[in-house]
Amino acid sequence: MVFRASTPQTTVDLTPRYRTDFFPGDEDDETDSLSLRFALSHRTDKSKFSLDANYIDDEILWGFLPTAQVSDVLGNPTRGEDIDTSNVVNDRQRFDVSPEWSYALTQRWNLDLGVEYIDVDYSIKVEDESVPYSYLNGNAGVSYRLSDKSELIFKGALGRYEPEGDIDTKGYGLTAEWAQRTSDVAQIYFRGGVNRVEIPDAAGDLSWESGFSGGAGVRWKFEVTEVVVDATHYIDPNSTGSVVSRDQLQFRLTRKFAPLFSAYVGARGIQDSGVGGASDFRDRKYATGTIGFDWRFSRQLTLAGYYAYVWREYDNSPSDADANALSLGVVYQPKRR
Repeated sequence: MVFRASTPQTTVDLTPRYRTDFFPGDEDDETDSLSLRFALSHRTDKSKFSLDANYIDDEILWGFLPTAQVSDVLGNPTRGEDIDTSNVVNDRQRFDVSPEWSYALTQRWNLDLGVEYIDVDYSIKVEDESVPYSYLNGNAGVSYRLSDKSELIFKGALGRYEPEGDIDTKGYGLTAEWAQRTSDVAQIYFRGGVNRVEIPDAAGDLSWESGFSGGAGVRWKFEVTEVVVDATHYIDPNSTGSVVSRDQLQFRLTRKFAPLFSAYVGARGIQDSGVGGASDFRDRKYATGTIGFDWRFSRQLTLAGYYAYVWREYDNSPSDADANALSLGVVYQPKRR
């Protein structure tokens, strides 16, 4: 359910969600999840301000596995999505907020500023698995409009990762990006840059590691079909107490076969590696795929179902692991028009 208030210049959304998994006779496998999202957007003749804040309180049962859901914005993957296992049932509280502001300096030049803050806490701290941390990243840059449909973006960023009980990590990066938007039909971008991260070496001294960051993606949205492909390489905070280098590929195809019936196919691949030769992070690979449908058989009720496959492999593990899931349910939206 989404609560929305809007004016010609401002839009405010509030989205609360609660989910529970109930297993009669097997209470140990039951989990609960509560989330709240607040989104604000405000425009003037020369500027645009947006703020996105999320709070999640959920129960982690034997680990966390990302889904095949694609990001809302190309080249902007969700930070801090771990691929982890856990030896204990744990409660996780996560809060993240990301304000952004853009101001038109001239008809072609824009000033862009943004901040991203993440705070993750666990009821039980488990070394190398569930370590509370905070992450703060600030960025500033300029964008130049090549035409009504394309632009160049130059951006610098500073970040700080603070795992509880471990050494803080600082870093910075510089990127250049070309993006094109052909009305609402197609979007495409290419991004490349360099990042430097301060990490401890084998002797415990701090040193700097340099690497590449970037990505490329496209979104095609037609009358009945939407396709999204997005590949990124970036530095990401992690609940193991380490900063990791992540390669990620996301894909989603959605098609409407009738006004009230749609189906989709999604896939996601992730590879996480430790940053620096002295990192004790266990490299890991992860892949998931989903196929599903949504049938809106009344104004407020939707029948939804999906099948999902998950595969995961850890470095130096004797074997990999996979799983299958099948879901069928009814979604009730009382305010839907």
